[in-house]
Amino acid sequence: MVAKSPKLTSIHLFPLVLAEDPKCSLHQVFKYWPPMFKADAPLRLHHLSLNSCLVRLDHITLPHLRHLQSIHLQSVIDPYDDDRRNNLNNAPQQREVGSSVDEFWRTLAAEEIWLEEIKHEDVGEGFLDYLEAYPTMAGPGPETGLKSLTLNPDSGYRGPSYSNPMGRRFFSKQGPLIKHAKTLDELTIKSWYEGGWSFDMNNLRTLAMCANLKTFGMGIISGKIPYGEDSDDSKNTVVRLL
Repeated sequence: MVAKSPKLTSIHLFPLVLAEDPKCSLHQVFKYWPPMFKADAPLRLHHLSLNSCLVRLDHITLPHLRHLQSIHLQSVIDPYDDDRRNNLNNAPQQREVGSSVDEFWRTLAAEEIWLEEIKHEDVGEGFLDYLEAYPTMAGPGPETGLKSLTLNPDSGYRGPSYSNPMGRRFFSKQGPLIKHAKTLDELTIKSWYEGGWSFDMNNLRTLAMCANLKTFGMGIISGKIPYGEDSDDSKNTVVRLL
């Protein structure tokens, strides 16, 4: 179908077979590309959404992603991560069409594919490296860069010992968030754990730099909110944090 649709600008892949099957991959989407009479014209995809898929960026997939503006990644299969239960089978076949999640983001940076919108879970070093690699726009004129960021930074299986250092790096003074403070108009973070990805005084200064936000969502550490009969105290605590 993709080979017969050269004007496609958006693809949402949600496999209906077992996620461990190597056929659940971005490579499978472009298996029959190029069309017979369009050998020199890859797709100009603007949006890509992948759920429970394998993905590798190479000479087969990259040509279609040069104009990408947004990516949604959920439960991407990492065949190099032995902790994920759905990666225990077919690992050699999976690695032919799937890379690690870190390699995916580092390849995007190396190819200078800079997105305006990202929805992602399981935040790791490769993703933070990608955010930090965005080019710095100098001089007058409108800012260009990441505008919308939605993160589910921890999937629950790695735990806070892995997630919290990622959060501290994300909010650090010279970290990824600062890089996009001028361009972000939407920031949503949905963490499973209270800690490095929660709203508190440790990251308040960095968040305050995001002066153009129109939509903001983030968990607050419950211990920072007093509980009792006086609900106004709880409300005032939230206001002070903000």
